[in-house]
Amino acid sequence: MKFDFDALVVGGGPAGLQAAMIFARAGRKVLVCDDDRPRNAPTAHMHYFPTREGIEPAEFRRIFRADLALYPEVSFRNETVLDIARGAGGFTVTLSKTSPITVRKVILAMGVRDIMPDIPGAKELFGKSLFHCPFCHGYEFKGKALGLVGTGDHAFIMASILKGLTDDLAIFTESVAEFTPEQREALRRQSISIYESPIASYEHKGLALHTVKLEDGQRIAREGVLFRPRQEPKSDLAKNLGCRMTELGFYEVGPDGRSTEQGIYIVGDAADMRQSAITAVFTGTMAAVTANMEIAREIMMDSTLD
Repeated sequence: MKFDFDALVVGGGPAGLQAAMIFARAGRKVLVCDDDRPRNAPTAHMHYFPTREGIEPAEFRRIFRADLALYPEVSFRNETVLDIARGAGGFTVTLSKTSPITVRKVILAMGVRDIMPDIPGAKELFGKSLFHCPFCHGYEFKGKALGLVGTGDHAFIMASILKGLTDDLAIFTESVAEFTPEQREALRRQSISIYESPIASYEHKGLALHTVKLEDGQRIAREGVLFRPRQEPKSDLAKNLGCRMTELGFYEVGPDGRSTEQGIYIVGDAADMRQSAITAVFTGTMAAVTANMEIAREIMMDSTLD
């Protein structure tokens, strides 16, 4: 099987771009396909990324792509990958705009899609006053009245983290709270209120949240709310290839990004529940380094058979 590229990277976010950088530095010919649907589009700033504190996500991607433009081994195509089929020693890839290509390895960095609840204000405020990560966006709400949507052990942990940012915290469980007696007592001692009524709406002025309205009529003044929406992979490519998922809804991968299918690596948000730019870059690095080792070994072994 002749190959057009050593590797295909699906997705042009931090994980995918970093994987492309590693391949380029190894002298491998790599194609990056991206359909310009970044998950962090609603977010104005990125944080805790070395030398890029507070940068706009679009500017981060622009700078990263400019760095990659220094390497002739890297090609970009603004199109959708429609299908990936396994062939002899590699894969045939069907694209939305151009002819099919063949590649040795595939890095899936397509990310996830956030599914917003049908609550007025949720979609408009997500990535602004509603945020999914306390480290990515919580600091900007330091000292303000905050909320947390969730229940059980995970919500208890998130509440303890948010207490480092505010003394005014409320938990919205949206049903009977699933806290242990010990957790309830700890929350009470920290003056953290628990509201079990479902959320009716997020009331806001512009993109600034000011009130969480509950279905029982209560209106709780809040300026920011930590909320992790339901998610699904942005693409079915990995599923169609037979890659297994975990019970938490992420693709099952090893420490080096290897999926359960040979030659397929999955990196970034679809495989890593930490879901941050800096960890995405790490997963992209590990996967590309390992995939390049496989490519190098395969080429070396093929040459010995000639």
